[in-house]
Amino acid sequence: MRGLTRPRSLAGVLAALMAIAGCGGQGSIESGDYTIYVHGTSLLPRGGMTAGVLGTLAIRDGCVVLEWEEEGLWYPVVWPAGTSIASAEPFVLRLPSGEDLALGEGVIGAGGYLSPEDLEVEILDHCLGETREVAVFNPDDDPEKAG
Repeated sequence: MRGLTRPRSLAGVLAALMAIAGCGGQGSIESGDYTIYVHGTSLLPRGGMTAGVLGTLAIRDGCVVLEWEEEGLWYPVVWPAGTSIASAEPFVLRLPSGEDLALGEGVIGAGGYLSPEDLEVEILDHCLGETREVAVFNPDDDPEKAG
């Protein structure tokens, strides 16, 4: 994931807030000891953020996060609608495409990075990394495994 940066702009934040407002809400899915946050489903048109959300799937202090190992950063995640937990032991996510994403695998998709106060789910404080931001995929995104 070297060389990729996280774009930031006021326009991106405004688009994010519009996307969240029209996405049918966010909720959580639990399996075993793990919880993931997922956009709700909605038939309403959805906006989108233009930043790239990327990282390596990891567990930190019981939290499902995306890590940027080179930078020493991690982010809790709001996944697109249709994401589920395929297995709790070992931990594996099922992306909306039906593709499985295991711990240690990279993922990339469209979205942005938001403050937890801008979300409809409560992110546990100990799950927030140094930036205090949450990686948020667009509600209708279909992230891909990153090589």
